[in-house]
Amino acid sequence: MAGRIDAVAKALEAANLDALVAFTTSFHSFLETDGVLLLTGFKPMGECAALVARDGRTALVVSPAWDAVRALERTHVDRLIPCDDPVASVTDVLIDWKIAPDKVGIAGLETLPHEMEARALAAFAAKAKNADELALNLAKCKTAEEIEYAREAGRVAQ
Repeated sequence: MAGRIDAVAKALEAANLDALVAFTTSFHSFLETDGVLLLTGFKPMGECAALVARDGRTALVVSPAWDAVRALERTHVDRLIPCDDPVASVTDVLIDWKIAPDKVGIAGLETLPHEMEARALAAFAAKAKNADELALNLAKCKTAEEIEYAREAGRVAQ
């Protein structure tokens, strides 16, 4: 994932943003970009968020909290936060990282349940920039690891 994090840092710099927050739910689709899977390699079982700062710091907010054990086995982030309230945990990370809401790009906000989306908007997302297209563009470029997974899937399928 190091190559992906470097690409995110460059994209954030180009967009004049200090962090990317990608939200997702447990409803996975081959037609939509899953920002948490994209940034961490983790396919969550509930509402989660991945955060990447321009300086390369990473965090994964995992809900439900009990899914953190599985996340720890499958991802390599600087900070793993098990929780039952992803919005509050994301807000806490942004405060801890000293990143202003208007310097945040958000992807996948509309995938959240309405109540959670409304709380995110009230907490920080109203001032943040929409980063759905940024996440989509990042997903178009596959890492060496993802290419190897695809090759292995092809070999298994034969």
